[in-house]
Amino acid sequence: MDFDTAIILGLTACAYVWFISIGIFEEREEIKAQELEAVKRRQRAEYLKKLYDRAL
Repeated sequence: MDFDTAIILGLTACAYVWFISIGIFEEREEIKAQELEAVKRRQRAEYLKKLYDRAL
Protein backbone atom coordinates (compact mmCIF):
# COMPACT_ATOMS: atom_id res chain seq x y z
CA MET A 1 0.00 0.00 0.00
CA ASP A 2 1.37 3.36 -0.97
CA PHE A 3 1.68 6.20 1.47
CA ASP A 4 -0.88 8.24 -0.50
CA THR A 5 -3.41 5.42 -0.31
CA ALA A 6 -2.92 5.15 3.46
CA ILE A 7 -3.50 8.88 3.85
CA ILE A 8 -6.69 8.72 1.75
CA LEU A 9 -7.99 5.74 3.73
CA GLY A 10 -7.19 7.47 7.02
CA LEU A 11 -8.96 10.66 5.97
CA THR A 12 -11.94 8.64 4.75
CA ALA A 13 -12.15 6.87 8.12
CA CYS A 14 -11.97 10.20 9.96
CA ALA A 15 -14.71 11.67 7.77
CA TYR A 16 -16.91 8.61 8.37
CA VAL A 17 -16.47 8.81 12.16
CA TRP A 18 -17.17 12.55 12.07
CA PHE A 19 -20.33 12.00 9.99
CA ILE A 20 -21.61 9.30 12.38
CA SER A 21 -20.89 11.41 15.48
CA ILE A 22 -22.81 14.37 14.03
CA GLY A 23 -25.75 12.07 13.27
CA ILE A 24 -25.78 10.79 16.86
CA PHE A 25 -25.59 14.34 18.23
CA GLU A 26 -28.52 15.50 16.07
CA GLU A 27 -30.55 12.46 17.08
CA ARG A 28 -29.98 13.25 20.77
CA GLU A 29 -31.16 16.82 20.24
CA GLU A 30 -34.26 15.56 18.45
CA ILE A 31 -35.06 13.16 21.29
CA LYS A 32 -34.64 15.95 23.85
CA ALA A 33 -36.96 18.19 21.83
CA GLN A 34 -39.59 15.44 21.65
CA GLU A 35 -39.37 14.86 25.40
CA LEU A 36 -39.71 18.59 26.08
CA GLU A 37 -42.73 18.77 23.79
CA ALA A 38 -44.33 15.82 25.61
CA VAL A 39 -43.80 17.52 28.97
CA LYS A 40 -45.34 20.75 27.69
CA ARG A 41 -48.29 18.84 26.24
CA ARG A 42 -48.84 17.04 29.57
CA GLN A 43 -48.65 20.32 31.50
CA ARG A 44 -51.15 21.90 29.12
CA ALA A 45 -53.51 18.94 29.54
CA GLU A 46 -53.28 19.21 33.33
CA TYR A 47 -53.92 22.95 33.16
CA LEU A 48 -56.99 22.47 30.97
CA LYS A 49 -58.27 19.69 33.23
CA LYS A 50 -57.98 21.92 36.28
CA LEU A 51 -59.58 24.81 34.42
CA TYR A 52 -62.59 22.80 33.30
CA ASP A 53 -62.97 21.02 36.64
CA ARG A 54 -63.41 24.43 38.27
CA ALA A 55 -65.88 25.55 35.62
CA LEU A 56 -68.07 22.48 36.10
